[in-house]
Amino acid sequence: MRRTVIALAASAAALAAAVPAAAAVPGDGDTAPQPALTQTVPAQAPRLDYAQVTPAHSAPAKHDRLRFTVKGSGNRAMNGTFTLSCHPAGGNHPQAKAACDAIDSAAADRAAEGADLFAPVPKNASCAMIHGGPATARVTGIWHGQRVDAKYSRINGCEIHRWDQLVPALPDAAKMAGEAK
Repeated sequence: MRRTVIALAASAAALAAAVPAAAAVPGDGDTAPQPALTQTVPAQAPRLDYAQVTPAHSAPAKHDRLRFTVKGSGNRAMNGTFTLSCHPAGGNHPQAKAACDAIDSAAADRAAEGADLFAPVPKNASCAMIHGGPATARVTGIWHGQRVDAKYSRINGCEIHRWDQLVPALPDAAKMAGEAK
């Protein structure tokens, strides 16, 4: 209640400041020319850019849900299709909470760079010619209100880095190598 009274008092003071004290009511017997009322409020209120105030990763859409299909990882437990729900964590992914945390963190890092976490490696990227194994993955679903349909592999340094950003949502390469032996 006190906040409302303070807000009303502040509004009244601002309105009183906007109307000049010398303005007279027409017809009150004063024949002097009346000063024109001036507008003290901007014609258009400044717009608030919510992207500057709130990072994209801080208010995730509810029902973020992704499907991971992994092949050739060398780890039979991680090959197959898993669902992952985040905010709150769920689904049949074996490490749902850790996977959601990793994706949130990677998405925030990529957003800070002005990039989309699920975007493919640019065709003109200069990538180290390192082969990280035959593993492939496809990620589909909805993340932060956006449709996702991304393919992952480990065929070069750029693709390995992109894959590793999603570990443990995608299998960890060290564990893949250990299980394959």
